[in-house]
Amino acid sequence: MKKHIFNKAFAFGVSHKSIFAVAVLLTFPAVAMAGRPSLGIGYSNVGLTGHSGRPGVTITAGNLYSNSVVASGSATAARGFYSMNASIGKLVPAGAVSFVPYVGMDFLNVNYSQPQLPSATDFYGLAGVDMNVPIGTSVMLQIGGGYGHTLMTYGGNGGSVYQGKAEIGFEVAPNVTANINVRYVHIPGQSMTDEGAGLSYHFS
Repeated sequence: MKKHIFNKAFAFGVSHKSIFAVAVLLTFPAVAMAGRPSLGIGYSNVGLTGHSGRPGVTITAGNLYSNSVVASGSATAARGFYSMNASIGKLVPAGAVSFVPYVGMDFLNVNYSQPQLPSATDFYGLAGVDMNVPIGTSVMLQIGGGYGHTLMTYGGNGGSVYQGKAEIGFEVAPNVTANINVRYVHIPGQSMTDEGAGLSYHFS
C-alpha cells in the first residue's frame, strides 16, 4: 500500500527565556503513547514592523492521535523577538482535501533596541482553520488563518489579533519532511512576517 504524507503527523516547520517553554511545547503533543508524533527544526527570517528580517530558529512538535485530534506547538527566537504557541484541533477529511479547525494560545514578545519604537509583550488566544491539499503522494500544501484577541498585554495595547499562513512540505526521505513556509501575524500596534524553511522527523 502506498504511504501518503497526508497520513503522517505534521510539524512544519533561543533566547534563555524560551528554553523552558520549548521543553514544555515539545512534551505537550506527545503525552499519549498512541499517535504519530513529529519533531522539527528550521530557519526563520522574522520581519517586524518597519524593519528588515532578523534570522532566527524555530522548533516545532506535533502529534496526530488515533482519534484524529491534532496537537502542535512551536517556539521561534530571533534578535529582539521570541514567540511560543500551542494548539489543539481536529482533522476533518473532506474528499481529496482535509481541514483542521483549531484553538490555540500564543505568546509573543517584540523588543526594539531603539527607545522611540514601541515594544510589546502579548499573550493571546485565537481560533482558526487550516486546509491541507495533497499534491501527489509526497507533497502537501497547507494554507490557513485564525482570529483572536489579546488576553494579557505588557507594554502594548490590547485588541484583535489575526494571522495567516501558507506552507508546502515535501517528503525527502522515509519519515523526513522538508518544508517552506510564510506566516503573517498582526497584533495591536505591531505586525510580523515570518519566512522559514526546515526539516521534520515523523516517528512511526
